[in-house]
Amino acid sequence: DISAAAGALAGSLTGRPDDVVGPSVAALGLAGGAEQIDALLGVLGDSGRSEEVRIAAANAIGHVFGRTGSAGNGPVATLQGVVGNDASLAVRSAAAAALGRLDLTGEMRQQLISGN
Repeated sequence: DISAAAGALAGSLTGRPDDVVGPSVAALGLAGGAEQIDALLGVLGDSGRSEEVRIAAANAIGHVFGRTGSAGNGPVATLQGVVGNDASLAVRSAAAAALGRLDLTGEMRQQLISGN
């Protein structure tokens, strides 16, 4: 059980430089779970972070979603916000790809498409 290590990695994402955050984000993409999504969303949504680290966070979120298959409305709304904001095209594309990894209900898909 590596949940304690994943929690420690998630804790290392705040207040650290990108050269520390990047490897932690990559490790969470491989071994993290739903409990680390909020920390990863924090990195993705931080416009002060480098494009590379934000893309890595979106990719990690997508990997976690690929394993868990679902997320609550909060992560979906946050990802949708990144897709629609002024981030670079690469960051927005990575966030959209993370959304695509979710097993969404028909209603949730319709909401995403309509933008509501």
